[in-house]
Amino acid sequence: MKTALEYIKIGFKEELIYRSSIIWGLLTSVLAMFVQIKFWQVLISASAISDGRSIGQYVVFIVINSVVSMLTGTRAAYMIEQYINDGTISCALTIPATLKKQILFHDFGGNLNVLLFTVLPPAIIMALIYGFSLPDLKNGLLFVVSVTLGALISFEVKYIIGLTAFFLITIWFSDFFLQGFMTLFGASAIPLWFYPDWLAKVSLFLPFRYISYEPILIFLGESESPLTAIILQLAWLAVLFLIEKLVWRRAERKLIVQGG
Repeated sequence: MKTALEYIKIGFKEELIYRSSIIWGLLTSVLAMFVQIKFWQVLISASAISDGRSIGQYVVFIVINSVVSMLTGTRAAYMIEQYINDGTISCALTIPATLKKQILFHDFGGNLNVLLFTVLPPAIIMALIYGFSLPDLKNGLLFVVSVTLGALISFEVKYIIGLTAFFLITIWFSDFFLQGFMTLFGASAIPLWFYPDWLAKVSLFLPFRYISYEPILIFLGESESPLTAIILQLAWLAVLFLIEKLVWRRAERKLIVQGG
């Protein structure tokens, strides 16, 4: 636990080094939320969409999506790539904490900083301006559980991609395409209720919608079965964990061959 707290502190403090980036990040976050809300306002007022939802419901989606996206974000892939490219991977593997835990808790600290200083303030402002409705206690607790699982799924996916750096050296292209799939099938830009039926059905067989979209539906009270969604999240975590173990075993052998 002490080691975990130290890595959380490191990740948190690293985000404080460049104070100007926090300010610019805050301004960007405010602008992004404002533009998204105005975008949906225009569509609703022009009757371009007619799904029965009010602008208030879209504001809730935008605000919660921003918060959840930050909580589930991870730099795991690029951190592993950096460790390998600059040679610090040998040092990281000798620390009395697994590489996975080092990156996981470091990520948590960084995300916590950005959430508190960059995402949460504008989210609160937009909620106060446009109105905001909180879920009941049951859905609120299920939402917390689901977000936690979603963050772990996101981390596992990126961590697996990061481990491929042992073979590929650079992973920018694979991470680029992965991010595109996560945006498309995870509905982090446009809610899945606007997708064609066939595309929405495809997302059911991929882990990406369970990162942020399903937790958001639970928060909104629109999930058909929150418990089923959570069970599916656990199932995807188990699958990704097995894939991670297989890739790590290959990576260990590659590291030994390279002289690590």
